[in-house]
Amino acid sequence: MMRAIIYALLICGIMTLGLVTVYTYQSSNDSIASKTSDFPETGNVVKSREDSQGSEKKALITIKAQIKGVRNTHGKIIAQLYDKEEAFNNNRYGQAVSSITMLTKSFNGELCFSNIPPAEYAIVLFHDENNNQRFDQTMTLIEGYAYSNNTGKNAPAKFHQAAFGADSDTQQIINMIYY
Repeated sequence: MMRAIIYALLICGIMTLGLVTVYTYQSSNDSIASKTSDFPETGNVVKSREDSQGSEKKALITIKAQIKGVRNTHGKIIAQLYDKEEAFNNNRYGQAVSSITMLTKSFNGELCFSNIPPAEYAIVLFHDENNNQRFDQTMTLIEGYAYSNNTGKNAPAKFHQAAFGADSDTQQIINMIYY
């Protein structure tokens, strides 16, 4: 709990600069206690869910995702980290363990999901080029997307395809897909 408070204070200092906004959810049964929206509308946002699991606590880890092939600096990168197959496979954005929204013009190619327990995870992200908080697939615009393990080139990836074990700090290299 103290680590979460220190982390929140550190992020609050960054928030005053307008760089990052943090949302933390606490629950006792893996459900989200509150939710503001599926995708934040402005700024760079890191949203994470922190579960209280009684007195036994595991060491928290960091998952870094190096994103390659973002085609331009328009819009945002929106990424979600999932630990539940049903939530991932059914696009239940509000059930992601952690979500990151970052302005593409300030994106350095790396996403960092911090302070999460070791588990099996899958990442999905998309490049919201027109800032409408939706993944667009129209005749004039098909926004880029990607999954961990670089799956999903021909069809949306399922959790078992994109999942990777994260028992300690882990890095994924993820290639964007555009059509």
